[in-house]
Amino acid sequence: MVMPCRVSKKPRAVQENALRISGDAVSRSLAAGACYLGPYSLKRRLLARKRLTSIFYHDVVSVSPLPEIPLFIDRETFWQHIDRLAGQYTFIGLGDLVSRSAIPRYPLFLSFDGYSREYLAVAEALSARGLKATFYLITEPIQRERPHWVQRLYYVFRHLKAGRVAVELGGNPFSVEVSGTPSGNMEASRTLHAHMDSLADPYAMVEELAKRYGVSMEKFDVAYPPLTVEEVARLAALPGIEVGSHSHRHITRPDLDDASAREEIEVSKGLLDKWTGKPVAHYAYPSGRVPDRMPRLLEQAGYQTAATTVAKLHRPYVPPEWPYRIPRYCVHNGPFYRLAGQIAGVHKVMEVLSRLRHRKGGMHGRQPEDAGY
Repeated sequence: MVMPCRVSKKPRAVQENALRISGDAVSRSLAAGACYLGPYSLKRRLLARKRLTSIFYHDVVSVSPLPEIPLFIDRETFWQHIDRLAGQYTFIGLGDLVSRSAIPRYPLFLSFDGYSREYLAVAEALSARGLKATFYLITEPIQRERPHWVQRLYYVFRHLKAGRVAVELGGNPFSVEVSGTPSGNMEASRTLHAHMDSLADPYAMVEELAKRYGVSMEKFDVAYPPLTVEEVARLAALPGIEVGSHSHRHITRPDLDDASAREEIEVSKGLLDKWTGKPVAHYAYPSGRVPDRMPRLLEQAGYQTAATTVAKLHRPYVPPEWPYRIPRYCVHNGPFYRLAGQIAGVHKVMEVLSRLRHRKGGMHGRQPEDAGY
């Protein structure tokens, strides 16, 4: 039986406009890909042969629990990245660097910062392909068996309507204005986050806010669970996979005193040593911030390397990057050419041109893809 064709009832002008917009989008994607991939290929051939390219991801998910945050990478996109990288680089681990093993041509250091349960499946798949990686873990969410309070705070704010959110911090009143839009609510939650870092138990405040505004956390907690202690042990036992520390509580404020900073790195190391059954020797700074005292404190605590978020290639074993300031490119969700643009160093130029184009066309303010933490 031949089914009749369904004829669109949209006016011809609307159909033609839709096709034109679709064609423009494809043209822009192809143009952006060419602008990114050309410089990337040139830089890779000229510089990456003997220099270390280091990249890191945060979360690999099937469905993002916080769509406004580009650090949640969908699985399909992630594996597209890995397929491309595996054909262009040799994946190496920090153990290779510490042991001063011979560095292959086009070395790549792959790592992850976080605590997500998805890490185990990712690590198993990487290990099965013979690809090395390091997973820097925040230990408090694993210990508490719930997502980190910062992500939970963002989730609460994502559901708020326009208005003012008032809290008490250290006995002092504090408030932020919520716009009711995704980007505005994200900015408001970041502002509150910066002031909650000093609280003894920020988890309790997030629970209070969720209860006050009627936001159920069950869906988020189920969608974004941390690794269990048993899963951390399985992760660390996989061939080619290393476990490092990303601190205990992921405190990002710069005025942390020496005693608190030491506690952050020592508590995390103690837990990971116990959970993995082996000494953990690698560290990634929360948000990439590197106070001058930290390399000394890390060395005293028994760490052999530390990674930052400074985006550049570097020569292995050459100070000041080695061993406690290893640069890494932070990967956002998006096609491979965007990552290529980051490595090539042209993405910032393209972002500026994109913003100028949006302003010229009457679009102002921060674009959704710029949101992050």
